[in-house]
Amino acid sequence: MSRVYTVAIIVALFSVSASILWGADGTSYERARDAYARRDYGLARIYFEDLLTDSENRQHFPDALYYLANIHLQKDDLIDFISAASRFLESYSYDLRAAEVFMVLLKKLVENRANRVAMLYIREYEFLLNETAIMETLGRGLIEDGDFGMADYALSFCSPSDTVKIMRASIIEDYHARNEIYKTMEGINRDLYVMENYLLMGDTVESFMTFRNLNGAKLHGQDLYRYAKIAVLFDIESAGQHIERLRKTRGMEQKANLLDILAGRRTLGDFFPRERDEIELFLGAYGIDTVSRNVPDGVMLDSILFDAADTLAQIKELRRSHRGNYLLDSICCQELIKRGDYAEAAKIISTYVGHRNVRPYVLKTIGYAQYAGGDFGSAAKNIILSNSRATYPLYVLAECLRATGRSVPDLYSRVMTQTSDSILYGKALRGYMADRYRAGAHSDICSVAPASFQGDTAMIRIYARSLAHCGKLSEADSIIHVYFMDTDYELLDLYGEYLLSRKYYQNAMVYYDSVVGAAEGNVPDGIYYNWALSSFYVNEVDSALYRFKYYSDRFKEGRYFHHAIFKIATLNFLREDYDTAAYYYGLAGEDEDLRFDAYQNQLISFKKAGDWPMVITTGLKILGAFKEEEEGDVRFEIGYASLRIGKLNEAIENLKTATRLKPDPSYYYWLGEAYLRKGDFTRAFHSYQRIADLYGNDEMWAPTARYKTGNMLELLDEMDAARRVYRNLVKERGVNDPIGAEAEARLKSIDR
Repeated sequence: MSRVYTVAIIVALFSVSASILWGADGTSYERARDAYARRDYGLARIYFEDLLTDSENRQHFPDALYYLANIHLQKDDLIDFISAASRFLESYSYDLRAAEVFMVLLKKLVENRANRVAMLYIREYEFLLNETAIMETLGRGLIEDGDFGMADYALSFCSPSDTVKIMRASIIEDYHARNEIYKTMEGINRDLYVMENYLLMGDTVESFMTFRNLNGAKLHGQDLYRYAKIAVLFDIESAGQHIERLRKTRGMEQKANLLDILAGRRTLGDFFPRERDEIELFLGAYGIDTVSRNVPDGVMLDSILFDAADTLAQIKELRRSHRGNYLLDSICCQELIKRGDYAEAAKIISTYVGHRNVRPYVLKTIGYAQYAGGDFGSAAKNIILSNSRATYPLYVLAECLRATGRSVPDLYSRVMTQTSDSILYGKALRGYMADRYRAGAHSDICSVAPASFQGDTAMIRIYARSLAHCGKLSEADSIIHVYFMDTDYELLDLYGEYLLSRKYYQNAMVYYDSVVGAAEGNVPDGIYYNWALSSFYVNEVDSALYRFKYYSDRFKEGRYFHHAIFKIATLNFLREDYDTAAYYYGLAGEDEDLRFDAYQNQLISFKKAGDWPMVITTGLKILGAFKEEEEGDVRFEIGYASLRIGKLNEAIENLKTATRLKPDPSYYYWLGEAYLRKGDFTRAFHSYQRIADLYGNDEMWAPTARYKTGNMLELLDEMDAARRVYRNLVKERGVNDPIGAEAEARLKSIDR
């Protein structure tokens, strides 16, 4: 058969096939749609691919790519699907179907573990992301891939659930930063993560304090196991009940047996660890040597000690003959402790700290020495790890914790309940009173029987002051006059605080006026601060401003200096003197406790004054000391201020972050405006469209946003789509509505 003849046959066959494929009627697009509707995907694919080569059908190119992507998806042809979807997004990302195509593409990439490729698409088409659940899966995959930077970026799109927070914390090397994330969790296992992280930081004391506030009864399964492990470390007395609960949990019997061994509740027997964490825990405990606690051979210790005139001297003599004997060293240690020589006792016994069977006693003794030497943090750590809950170690622990700024009234109460030693009881009561007074728990102090003070004037003064704070001024005065000759201004101030706390503001102002008027000598600064505060609460603005300035001028080192400055700022803000208010809020922000509120109010003041560069500067200061839940609002303020002064890149970056952290129609609107100012009409369109999709019933933002989508479509030369938007607005709102009238005007302009 000749070559010419063969070509003629092929041409003829193609002509016949074409007549069958294209038919005699209808457009190419309609035929393609019909084939797709019949699920004849092979034929539909041919139609749509041919359509893309016909420039006369350019208006159907987006539809052709959209349907081709779906055809490849139906046939599970991943490579061709990615190709079609990418072409669609690259050319028609303003299309209302773009978000749908993008999300399907993203899910397919994540399903196939193409996590880094997925992130490339997200960076390019972030504005199309309308479902954040996939980002959690993507973030987890990136963590497993070891790409922590991308993982954190992916997880930043997610709602801040506890699961997301745990994942984000797990990829942060800085334990302090990790703890800040854990502390924002809301679930019952929040403190469990915080407690474990403190141990990783080496902060045993903070871990112990967190442990005290965690209710293990509410934990189950793996969380219960984690809690029970730490209970063995911190409170071996209660560990048993948690281990028994764990034993009843399916699949946890092996772990319960291990914890029983670690807690000394059972012998090693035939136990053998299986999982990695069990092996590490087992080796950590049983990889430590033990030491003999027996009497040296040939030494009749009881008779020697009984006959000795000086027990310490006799023991020291025996120690010289029998070096390295733990029993002799521990007896010597006890004798030294009785004489108050804690440092020497610790020096002797500390050589045994590496021996598991005597470690509790060794740690307790070292703790006593550190307590005596004023090293309260280290002392607390060693007393905690000694797991000794006898009354004196508990008292020392309570004192150490209080000395390091912690409140532990229950430890003092436990000592007072359990001890039969009247001297120790008195010390514990004194510590309890000081603890409750510092915590402002005056009602707890008032419930103590005065007879138990045994004439201790420090406790009596605390008691009287607490009575005043509870509103019992006359009773407090009668006690003070019996024991003290001087005027107790702190007592007087505490009664004034009682009036303020009960909102008896007028009475408080009269009261403080009389106290200040009669004041003599060295009067505490709190009197003058509350004198000003009482005026503030009764809305005497001029008087309050004068008094707070009087306080701030006179007490620059006072306890309430920055609080007074904060109030001066607020009073100027109320006077609409925003520049002055901003200045004073900045000064108030020097106080760490006031910093966030002061800077936030300073930002508002600068915003009211129209000082946009300072809004940005202040916003950035807030981000350095922010509460995580507030970041979205601060990012918006920085972004909006950046937009006002034409810093479009900074505006877009901050507004994008704001919409991720705290979606709000106003945030999306101004993000759209920033994109519009930059000439990125596609991204502007999607920002406005997001408002229409998510906040369609919001009368303040949705109508304007829908109108703006029409504007963007015009700028993208998509006139038919723009007409549809405007017609719908006119139909729904009418020409008497401002938005409807604007839409009708645009229709006339387009058709002109």
